[in-house]
Amino acid sequence: MKYGKISGVTDKASRIIFGCGSKEMWKGIDSDEVLSCAYENEINVFDTARVYGESEKTLGKWLATQKRSDIIVETKCCHFDMETSADRVDRESALYDIKISLDMLKTDYVDVLLLHRDNPQKDVGEIISFMNEIVDKGYTRAIGVSNWRVQRIKEANAYAESHKLKKFCVSSPHYGLATFEGDSYGHGCISVSGKNSGAEREFYLKEQMPLFCYSSLAGGLFSGKYTSEEIKRSAADGERIFFTYDNVERLRRAEILAEEKKVCVSEIALGWILSDKMNTFAITGSGSEKHILKNIRSARISLSDKERDWLNLKSENR
Repeated sequence: MKYGKISGVTDKASRIIFGCGSKEMWKGIDSDEVLSCAYENEINVFDTARVYGESEKTLGKWLATQKRSDIIVETKCCHFDMETSADRVDRESALYDIKISLDMLKTDYVDVLLLHRDNPQKDVGEIISFMNEIVDKGYTRAIGVSNWRVQRIKEANAYAESHKLKKFCVSSPHYGLATFEGDSYGHGCISVSGKNSGAEREFYLKEQMPLFCYSSLAGGLFSGKYTSEEIKRSAADGERIFFTYDNVERLRRAEILAEEKKVCVSEIALGWILSDKMNTFAITGSGSEKHILKNIRSARISLSDKERDWLNLKSENR
């Protein structure tokens, strides 16, 4: 396993993160075996969120049987209202969400708490202040953001530094071999892949802020479920985002490299993320122990810059 550092939490965080947003955990189906499989194979970071159905409760059931101090739990608060789309980036919602999360997770604290969305109209000082209040109450050790633009992170952390408060130390956008441009997921989702995100990647490269990369297998594009020869556009939202001509070509090249290296396509796609010079962590989850073990093997793969550029259509040579 490859490990990274999360400021204020640990120097040994697995760079493969187990994503607890699977349909099984969302529905509350017992997932003790797959969670234990991940943990026994050196994954020690688990990603969930208040809005992931029964995910927190399912994770909490398993967590109660483990040594809590050895496991890094990250959850998210302040997602917009799912029925009305009303904004919830505020102190009241943050405190409400974290208290429910702790109850569902059967723990006194989470290691990392992320704001699930931003409200660009809200003052960053107000946001940093109520997130620090949650830290001061002992509900979380570290704070971060999901789907925030770099400029907002800079402004928030400048405020935190000037007021001697904890900064955001983790960011969770989409990042991976496949790209989507704009807000393709809707509701403020952010990607730092693609041609329009170079400046944001430069920031993350310079600062080495941990990037918890979601949709690391591109909505199943690199999961092994599809091949570049037989692929057709799907009706599923995530698949519609990623199933483009360029991304199918990326899949074709990943298939070639996977065959040469005697690995799976998913290992190439995750290896591409983990071979980045940014401080990348790949979020990936599964209801299958077989798929978990396959994903874990990707941490052993190192891709050269030439291979990464070729996979990403930046070069015709590798």
